[in-house]
Amino acid sequence: MLIIHATCRGLSGLCQIVGLRPVVVLLVGFFGVFGFYAGTARAESLRQALERTLAANPAIMAERARLSAVDETRAIAGAGYRPSISLGGDIARQNTYTDSGAAGARDDTLTPRGYSLNITQPIYRGGRTVAAVDEANANILAAREGVRNVEQSTLLEVATTYVAVVRDTAIKKLRQNNLHLLGRQLRATRDRQLAGVVTSTDVALAQSRKSAARSALTLADANLRASSAEYARLTGQRPVALHYPALGRKMPAASMAAAIRHADNENPAILAARYGRDAARFKIAQIRGEGLPEISLEAGLDNRWDVGKSIEEQRTANIRLRGRVSLYQGGGLRARIRQAEAVLRQKELEISAMRAQVRSQVVSSWESITAARARMKSTAEQIRAARKALDGIRGEEAVGQRTVLDVLDAEQELLNARVLAQEARGDYISAWFRLLAAMGRFDNTSF
Repeated sequence: MLIIHATCRGLSGLCQIVGLRPVVVLLVGFFGVFGFYAGTARAESLRQALERTLAANPAIMAERARLSAVDETRAIAGAGYRPSISLGGDIARQNTYTDSGAAGARDDTLTPRGYSLNITQPIYRGGRTVAAVDEANANILAAREGVRNVEQSTLLEVATTYVAVVRDTAIKKLRQNNLHLLGRQLRATRDRQLAGVVTSTDVALAQSRKSAARSALTLADANLRASSAEYARLTGQRPVALHYPALGRKMPAASMAAAIRHADNENPAILAARYGRDAARFKIAQIRGEGLPEISLEAGLDNRWDVGKSIEEQRTANIRLRGRVSLYQGGGLRARIRQAEAVLRQKELEISAMRAQVRSQVVSSWESITAARARMKSTAEQIRAARKALDGIRGEEAVGQRTVLDVLDAEQELLNARVLAQEARGDYISAWFRLLAAMGRFDNTSF
């Protein structure tokens, strides 16, 4: 109540000066503050960015559509277990003219019509149906891991860009503050030159540092614009008030060897390659089944009307057990088997190559995390030391024991340490993300 009363008294004094009523000023202030908080409420966390990417990213949506198409192959392959039924019908107009001499001539007109119903139930197809269903299941599993791989790769790209925007924003602010500080330093140096304390050389040094700071700020702004544009491309929204995500203190795995084991068992690219190898094996069995006997049960019903002058209706039903075996196909079957076996060898090699690639990613990410963590620790110590040194040099410069150049060097040393700290933190988080992705554990619930 005291704060409100003091505020109202202050507003009354202000209103007397500008000629406005206190109520108007209160409303303007209220909506101004409300507008400020409404703007800051749009800040987006990393999880929100990842969830929005999962819901709308075109690459992810396309991969999910491909999975829907692959899912239908199971039903297509399973059709070999079920019967095929066909129904047909026909109708015709038939005129027969007969002249038998002494018996005279006959002119007969018929309308033959009827329908036929045929059912064929496969009993044995050389194991082709079983192999086709197994192949379809393996391809579906591979497609699902493919979707997970695309999702994980896209989310990793979004998260890395998210961190890059936060890092570039922080570096730009450091550059802006440094430029502002150097501007004040330049003005102070010029004042001291007029007082005869420093020379024009000191002014030139301050001017040079300010120009270099302006150039560095331009580069930092360009980097921020580039990372922001990439973020907008991936997420469909401009970055607003992003911040570094919180990570646990423990590594994602107990050791590098454990991380490699997790990657071998959970990385979607490796799993997709393994399912692809299984599908290739079932494909070989499916092709070989074409050279084995086939057995099917067939049943039919044929009903006809007006077939002849003395036949009003004729009905025929039949059932048969049919067997068939292919003896020779011109060598095409053997060639297709050899082709499928070559594809299987290719899939085996792809698994080995993928495992080696993922292992390299795990090792690289692990070492990058270790190095970035050490850099974060060293830069924190460097910032503390540089800040302490700058305070001391400023005090010594004030009593004439240090030059302007010494102050500028100390300020640059502190700035460089702060920039390195931001880069180290960004590298640490990005490496953490890459390690999770290599282990197959990066998704929107990881944070």
